Amino acid sequence: MQIQPGPLLQHLPAIYHDPANVWLHHLLALFEDVLFGTGRSELRGLEDLIASTPGLLTPIHRGENAYAVGDGAPTPFLPWLAQWVGLSRHEGIPEARLRELIAEIVPLYGMRGTKSYLEKMLEYFLPEDLSVTVHDQDAEGLMVGASRVGSDTLLGGQPFRFRVTARARAGIDEREQRNGGNVRDERTIRAVVDLAKPAHTTYDLRWEGGASGSPSI
Repeated sequence: MQIQPGPLLQHLPAIYHDPANVWLHHLLALFEDVLFGTGRSELRGLEDLIASTPGLLTPIHRGENAYAVGDGAPTPFLPWLAQWVGLSRHEGIPEARLRELIAEIVPLYGMRGTKSYLEKMLEYFLPEDLSVTVHDQDAEGLMVGASRVGSDTLLGGQPFRFRVTARARAGIDEREQRNGGNVRDERTIRAVVDLAKPAHTTYDLRWEGGASGSPSI
């Protein structure tokens, strides 16, 4: 099979330019397919792949201060990209939300240990129709000027503890409904809170309209 000399041949000495050197043309063609993607095979050349690298990493604008990883990053590339920005847990997030979270996670790291950070992470991981509120200012113990001795005062209490309140979704399977909420949703909430909360804090998870979930440490 006759193969037309490719771009690599011009970098070799003139002695190799003899058209009779068919074996050399075949050998160079293999390297040219890998490097340049000459069209003799379905493979994309390394030159093209390297040139497209910025498209894998460049976020697209999604409104004021909102970005997402662009479609130039293929779906199989997203888990690696998530690990690259330190997002160790991302299972179960819809692809569109995962692209947004990868683009936003580095600025969010500056909010670690705050109520805003925890609420933001819950937004990404939970279904849109599940409402979750974080309460970090529950009044416990003696409050000067506000508490009445023997009525609403508490000696001791649980410092560094907060409460997470979730509103159960309508129409869920009864077999999944425990403690006033969806078991699958509760597992997700606990996983996100355990990941995002400050290490020295503890919390309670409660469901509106049902019994309180078991406390978490």
